[in-house]
Amino acid sequence: MSALSRCSKPQQDDFFSLHNCFGDALPPALGIFETNALPCGENDVHGDIAMKGGLFLIGSRFNSSCTPNVNNHWDEKNGKEVFRAIRDIEKGEEMCIGCEACLLTGKELEESDARRETIELIMTAHSARLSSFNPLEAIGEVAIALKCINEEKLFAYQSTFYFFGFHICAAVSDFKNARLWARKAYEASSLIFNNEASKSIKRYAEDPTAYSEAGTLSKRTLAGPDSLAWAFLGFTKES
Repeated sequence: MSALSRCSKPQQDDFFSLHNCFGDALPPALGIFETNALPCGENDVHGDIAMKGGLFLIGSRFNSSCTPNVNNHWDEKNGKEVFRAIRDIEKGEEMCIGCEACLLTGKELEESDARRETIELIMTAHSARLSSFNPLEAIGEVAIALKCINEEKLFAYQSTFYFFGFHICAAVSDFKNARLWARKAYEASSLIFNNEASKSIKRYAEDPTAYSEAGTLSKRTLAGPDSLAWAFLGFTKES
């Protein structure tokens, strides 16, 4: 809290005008910080946990939603918290960042929880077995996860699964479809993050053979992100 004491009086007034969900359980300044702090570092479903947090007098005023229309991430290179819209936002619509809480109840909540569990399970599995997998099963799992992502409106996760699709196709030397998956990954990553990782993905979209895992598995043809096969199999990705 020493940083707060160095702030100007108007800045301190803005700080103390932020919501405190802890009431009397914590000192006011600490309660406000714990309520409104945002992670300053990697903080995601891969298990990465940011070791630092920051409070932003404007950014911390975003409310949270289980179906956010804004994604926030820490730009380590520039030392900034970046907020980017992840879909078109209607005039008058509230802009919200993501959270784990959900206002759904009953069957809707059960179905939503099931979709989110599916996303997490597939992401964990694919992150752990990038060098050992059944390509046909793996590409189908990616399509299922993307369908769940669109149904849950968790668009910040699209780029990860599009990249998984690229990885699978590149590994089996299906470079035509690998390019399509990489282009989708680049478009999604640019929209959400627009960082160095996005530039790397763009290079793979131009030349998938440059990927370090290209051609590491037996050659075969799979399917691209917009293949009619997904609709035929009952898990079209588009919402």
